[in-house]
Amino acid sequence: MAITSTEKDYKSETGGGGGSETTTTIGALINSATTKATPIDADQIGLMDSAASNILKKLSWANLKATAKTYFDTLYQTLNANLTTISGLTPSNDDVLQRKAGAWINRTLAQLKADLILNLVDNTSDATKNAAFVTLTNKTIAEANNTITIKRSIMWFCGSIITAPTDSTDYFFGNVGTTETTYLGQRIYFPVACTIKAAIFNAYKAVAASNENVGIYIRLNNTTDYTVSTTAQFVTGFGNDQVSNTSMSVPIAAGDYINLKISCPAWATNPTNIRLSMCISIEG
Repeated sequence: MAITSTEKDYKSETGGGGGSETTTTIGALINSATTKATPIDADQIGLMDSAASNILKKLSWANLKATAKTYFDTLYQTLNANLTTISGLTPSNDDVLQRKAGAWINRTLAQLKADLILNLVDNTSDATKNAAFVTLTNKTIAEANNTITIKRSIMWFCGSIITAPTDSTDYFFGNVGTTETTYLGQRIYFPVACTIKAAIFNAYKAVAASNENVGIYIRLNNTTDYTVSTTAQFVTGFGNDQVSNTSMSVPIAAGDYINLKISCPAWATNPTNIRLSMCISIEG
């Protein structure tokens, strides 16, 4: 077949070599082509197919991206919203990464310490913590509120007898086995500060009284009455009548004293031969 001048001119201008392209002429064609800065998915690039006798084929930009992603996903972490958020943080030195309220944020060590409630922990050295004896200065040991409170609990018991109580009369007992109508001889002194937390009162009678209410109190320094009960009744003959208060808080200073006090009503029928006892729980 004869080659026209037009074909010759085209091959001359494009670097063709008489109809048989070489790597040199193809390279010249690519070099002289118009540049496209941003390919789109429908664009095509040339490809030598090694699985089909090395013939020339085309590959779309979309397929190139998909194939490359599949390969690189096996080598690198895929992009997700968490990584995007983390990469946008601007932490300072010594900040830590923390997920809080459903979001990733950078936090200072002081903020993290507060979240872990470590701000309530004493930074005592291991050597001190493991010592056989440790001196606690300004420390409280308790069962709640992240504190520790050392408690000394004492149960104190006192008993007495009233043979024939008089109507509308206050009786005091405490340090001896009798009752009196004055507090002077029945004082119980405290050498250290403490708190009375609970009390239980019991009355055993030979003859029961009518059902008027009896007041049972702990009297502090002959000034303040703390109520154990205002509704005690001595109605069980040859039996026990008990009342208690387990939510008391009687503040005792060193040197204070108390009396155990019974306020008798005007009975219709008076009890006789009453054996009184009171057990008190003290903490301090």
